[in-house]
This record gives sequence, structure tokens and C-alpha cells, in this order.
Amino acid sequence: MLSPLQLRALAHVTLIEAWRQRLWLVIALAAAGLVLAAPNLAAIDQSAKLKLAVVAVGAVTGFVVVLLALLVGAGQLRRDLDSRFAITLFSKPIGRLAYVFGRWLGVLIGLFAATVVLAAAGTAVIAWQFHGLPAIRSTVAPAQWQALSALGEVTPSPEEARGKYLSANGAPGNGSRWVFTGLPTGRDLELLVKVRINGPDMMEQTRACMVELTAWAGVSGSPRQLELAPGSPYGGAPHNRELPPGRLFLIDRDESHRDLGVDYCRLRLPSSSVSENGVSTVQLVRLEQSPILLLSADSTLVARDGGSYVLNLVRGGLISLAAAGLLAAFTLLLSAASNLGVTLLGGLTLYFAGNALWTVDDSLTYEHPSQAIARLLSLAKLALPDFDRFTVSTQIAAGHVIGWNEVGAAWGYYGIYTLLFLGIAWFALARKEL
Repeated sequence: MLSPLQLRALAHVTLIEAWRQRLWLVIALAAAGLVLAAPNLAAIDQSAKLKLAVVAVGAVTGFVVVLLALLVGAGQLRRDLDSRFAITLFSKPIGRLAYVFGRWLGVLIGLFAATVVLAAAGTAVIAWQFHGLPAIRSTVAPAQWQALSALGEVTPSPEEARGKYLSANGAPGNGSRWVFTGLPTGRDLELLVKVRINGPDMMEQTRACMVELTAWAGVSGSPRQLELAPGSPYGGAPHNRELPPGRLFLIDRDESHRDLGVDYCRLRLPSSSVSENGVSTVQLVRLEQSPILLLSADSTLVARDGGSYVLNLVRGGLISLAAAGLLAAFTLLLSAASNLGVTLLGGLTLYFAGNALWTVDDSLTYEHPSQAIARLLSLAKLALPDFDRFTVSTQIAAGHVIGWNEVGAAWGYYGIYTLLFLGIAWFALARKEL
């Protein structure tokens, strides 16, 4: 039986022992390193430097949390077994199941405290260095996507084309329409546009194209030219031309460009272009002969305020905490069955293997292994936890919102492994002769 009093007592003891072992020095040194290293970050411009700073904070926080997850619980459990203190401990009314879960809970609370301290230090450094915090945006994808010909013919794109590119070439005037639903009403929104651009042949590289962007409320109405939002990274200005409203130059951006603040052309979507039931239609028309536009369902997105940077950082920390809790449970399992050296090696192996599952995909896709090896790799892909499943630092650096649904998905995914490892740890400890 799991007694709340026993869990609290063991968690408290775990935290006290970690404090006495001066593990807090690791956190303090990491926070000091962030403060000292921030002014020395080098990048081509301020936006790239800001992204680098966000990724650096996430990397340092992740490293410290993983290190503590591997060391704290496993070291304390192994010490209890090696010093024979467990005989005294289990002679009292403390079950081995409560011991395992109590130790794990104590480690998790300590990891949460470390995450808060390092996230606070990183936020303070970013705010001081850049005189503000990154903007976080929540995006709305279009509900419908339609291809537009130069003659004005509209063709709904098939479902299988969603996520793929359709080319707009030939005579000027063709393009695409996107219908958005469920938009907020009564206030201006931000439209994000990113397209792929190719030249007419391989010998002539074209990386920019003039387009016209309009929008109207509902699915039919009077088109209204859209204006660039203040601070948009490009659109007309790089070519030093005075363009009328609604016309701008788009620059080629592929899938690797995901930063909502830098890699998308940002336009103002006025409230008058959104109907009372939250529907808006956006149209893009190609105005040049040579460039070929590669359009997709997500070439345009509507952006909303994604909440404060601090709140998104907290949600990202909770996702990282779920992965660290899995590692803590796995090392508790190994320490109940073997020595500390094997435990640390096994924990690091699981962590690095879980971060390298992409190599398994590459091997299965491109190397064409034998049937036996392919089955083994497929089994490993299913059995190993994927530590790259939730890319917290990358999302925050790119300005993407981290929702509570992602937090729940992370705890659900990693929680299954955690409960499995804790259950096996309890079984190993229960079978162990003290």
C-alpha cells in the first residue's frame, strides 16, 4: 500500500540528503555559467543571437536535470543497500513499494526546483541581454485550401495533397486561397506567409517573387489588400521598391525555416476581414512570369498571442521533467539490481539511445537491412522511449507556443515507461535478500 505520509517522509529525506551532498552546487554553477556566457554568444544578427540564447538556456537546464536524474535517486538507493541501512528501514512499517515511489517523488521535486532556478536565471539573462523576452505565437491552420488559376478558376485541393506542395507556374495570376475558421473576432490578427520559390530551370535560380495578398470576411466578399505588419522581416524593403498595399516580394523559405518571427512574412489581418463567426479567406496571387511558387496548405497561418514567454517556459519545463522522471525511474530499477557504475552506464545508454532513434529510421529507410536486422530495429524503435519526441527548446526558440495538451501528452507518453520501470524496481527490491 502507498501511504501519503510515507511518500512525503521519503521524499523529504531524499531532498535533505541531496542538499547535504551539495548537489545544489551543480545548479548554482550552471546558473552562474549562463550569466557569464550570455554576453559572449556570437551570431550573425540579434534575432539569431536571441534564438541561440534560448537554446543555450534549454540545453544547460536539460543537461543539469538529466545529470541529477541519473545520480540522486540511484545513488541514495544504492547507498541504503550497500550500507545495510535498508535492513533497519524495511523493519519499520515502510513498504518497499512506498520506498521506491517515495525516492522517485523526492528526486522529481528536486528536479522541479532545479528547473525553476535555471529557467529563472535564463529568463533574467535573456531579458537583461536583449531588453525583453521572445514573442510567442499560437498559430491557426487553414480549414480549406484551394488552388487558383490565372483565369479565376478555383479547384479544391484533395486531402492527399495536404502537407504537399502544388506548383503555381505559367502565366501570372494563378495562386491559392485559404479559408480559416474559428478565428477571434473584434481585433486585428497577424497573417504569416512562407512559400517555396523555384526558378524556371536549374540554371536560373530565382529566390524571390512578387505576389498580391488579399483577404475578405467569410468565404465570399470584397477583397481587401493586406499591409505588412510592423517589424516584418521582409517584403518589398530588401528590393528598395515602393509597392502598393497588398503587393510584396516573398523570399524562398523551405521546411528548415520554422521561426515564426523571422522566417515568415508577417501581414496585418484586419478585424474587418474576419466574419462574425470567425471565418476569413486569404488569397495569394503570383504576379511574375518566371518564378514558380510551391504552395501548400500551411503556406499561410494566422497567428495569435501565445501567452507570455515565462508561461511557455514553465510548460516546457514540465515536459522536460516528465522525461527526467523516466530516467530517474530507470536508474532506480538498475540500482536495485546492480552497482552504481552499471546503473549510470545503463541510464546514459538509455538516454543516448532514446535521442538517436532517428538513426533507426534512416537505417530502415535508406540502408535496406536484412529482414532479421529490420525486425530488431523496429522492435528497438517501439521499445525505447523517444527523448526527441517533444522539442521544447527548438519550439520556444522558433516562437511556437507550448500548450497544456503537449504537457499532458508528454506525461502520458513518458509516464507509461515510468510506471513500468518503478514497478520492476519494486519487484527487484522485493525479491532482493537484505
